[in-house]
Amino acid sequence: MSNKSENIKSRILSPMILVGAVLILVSLTGGYRLQKNAIDNSVHQRISGGYSLFKGLLQEEIKVMSGQIDFLKTDQTLLASFLVGDRSILAYKARSFFERMHSKYRITHFYFHETDKTCFLRVHSPNRHGDLIDRFTIAGAVSTGKPYHGIELGPLGTFTLRVVHPWIVDDKLVGYIELGMEIEHISQFIKQALNLELLVLIEKKFLERNKWEDGLKILGRKGNWDLFPDFVIIDQTIEGSVVLNEIIGSHQNQNDHDSIFSVELTNRHYKGQFKDLTDVGGRSVGDFIFLMDITVQHTDLVKLTLIITGLFLVIGGSLFLFFNSYIGGIQTRLITSRKKLQSEIKVRRQSEEALTRSEKRFRSIFEASKDAIVSMDKEGILQMVNPAGMELLNLTDSDLGLINFRDLYVDSAMHRSFLAKIHKQGFIRDFGTQLHTKDNKDMDCLMTFTTKLSDEGELINYEGIVRDVTPFKIMEEELRRLATKDPLTGINNRRNFLDLAQIEMNRSKRYEHPFSLIMLDIDHFKNVNDTYGHSAGDEVLKEFCGICLKAIRESDIMGRLGGEEFVVALMECDKNAVMIMAERIRKAIASHKMLIGSEEIRITTSVGVAQAQPDCDLKSMLERADRALYQAKEKGRNQVKFAS
Repeated sequence: MSNKSENIKSRILSPMILVGAVLILVSLTGGYRLQKNAIDNSVHQRISGGYSLFKGLLQEEIKVMSGQIDFLKTDQTLLASFLVGDRSILAYKARSFFERMHSKYRITHFYFHETDKTCFLRVHSPNRHGDLIDRFTIAGAVSTGKPYHGIELGPLGTFTLRVVHPWIVDDKLVGYIELGMEIEHISQFIKQALNLELLVLIEKKFLERNKWEDGLKILGRKGNWDLFPDFVIIDQTIEGSVVLNEIIGSHQNQNDHDSIFSVELTNRHYKGQFKDLTDVGGRSVGDFIFLMDITVQHTDLVKLTLIITGLFLVIGGSLFLFFNSYIGGIQTRLITSRKKLQSEIKVRRQSEEALTRSEKRFRSIFEASKDAIVSMDKEGILQMVNPAGMELLNLTDSDLGLINFRDLYVDSAMHRSFLAKIHKQGFIRDFGTQLHTKDNKDMDCLMTFTTKLSDEGELINYEGIVRDVTPFKIMEEELRRLATKDPLTGINNRRNFLDLAQIEMNRSKRYEHPFSLIMLDIDHFKNVNDTYGHSAGDEVLKEFCGICLKAIRESDIMGRLGGEEFVVALMECDKNAVMIMAERIRKAIASHKMLIGSEEIRITTSVGVAQAQPDCDLKSMLERADRALYQAKEKGRNQVKFAS
């Protein structure tokens, strides 16, 4: 017997050790690759978001400058001075406009051009005028007769966002108004918003060295024309290094904009990607380099690999010792199990005799009851079910003795809870759970069961009643839904939203986490009702909610305050994140097309954002968000305002 036991150990443990070693190697290799791919995917998504944010910020600045030009066109004093050719009066009148736009919107260039593209006045540099302007933006405005905009590379190596509008009075072109904005601040905004470092490379063929180096002195910047043969760096949020310079030089030869590269700068790990930089003329004038700091992820990956290796070794060694001892004791346990089996057979025989004696008394109640009466052995196998139970559970006589009652639980955890309670007190009354029939029809039930014991106190079986309460549950859920949900849109109604938001606000104060509100109001919604009818307005409200729910997180809470006014509560969301979320909702609404019958319409929304302060309550937050919302409406709608 001893030799056979040793053979059993060898035959079982040797393959286990081999399989375990293979599993450890495969798990470590696969886990490392999965984590590395996850980091690369995260980097790619963050950089793509940064590139998209750059383009989105340009569009926002274009809207601002276009709005300023439209306002300037309405000023009759500017128009009169321009038409009579009085440059000094025009410069004096326009100076206050330029100072306000420079302070509030970072606008750095302000021009008045004649119809032949001759510069009549540079408000930002009044002494320079009379030269012919031949940039892409003004050429586009002249050729199309419409506003034209885009980024253009200046002779000093700076990028300027320019917007040019034809100035038309009484259907006659009298000249052009141009505003410009240097866009270096956008790279700092991207760094702060997405934690991305950014470098801007420009091909030397688009620059003149003397002018570029003069621009460095004028603007107080540093630069090295000779660092790369074909490129210069005009803007950067992080200092370069030898390794980064080698990667940039290699990129010049490969021109690869898809792959992600790795680099170590100042003892920190970064992953980066090149993105093409194109000006308004459609020329590829250089590249963006986006860098994401992955030091934490890289360190965590190394630590995780070491921890998993150690766990595998500890667990593997423990399992080896356990199974070595366990297999040696199998024979002893088999003998003990045989004795227990014989004892259980004896108990079962006694139980069967007891059941036979009580069957006559039970039969009449069993057959006539309208509730399901169920009897199952201690393992849960159905032994006896009355006609009402057979109908309720959709069983046949052939199912008895085969189906285990635990398999009828929708949630196996409820089965474990049932056993724990009934074994503790010997019975259970009105135990609520969900069961499904043999044909998988789910239903809510109340169960009342008791245990049947042998004379020795050992469990024989379970007997009890199962009652279907599904109709009552449906009625209860419908009443709960009507009490908490908005009947039209299906989102939280005002009362339930305020209750949920108050809970989350209390939690945020307790744990000192950020808590924010986004309030939204559909712009000119009355026009939709007046034009298409209230039923169409209802459809717009429902579709509006659907767009918002897709844009926010599952943890966020959205509610309807009334009419076309909605609010979203956001947890764990600082100011930058909540403003990005609000802007994403606004853009999603503005870009969505809705069908009213066969007609396509678009709507916009004005958004107010408020963030919780240490001494504020929910009511004051709602009031601040509401004031910010109305500021957005007063500023022209379809925009986001943050409550101070």
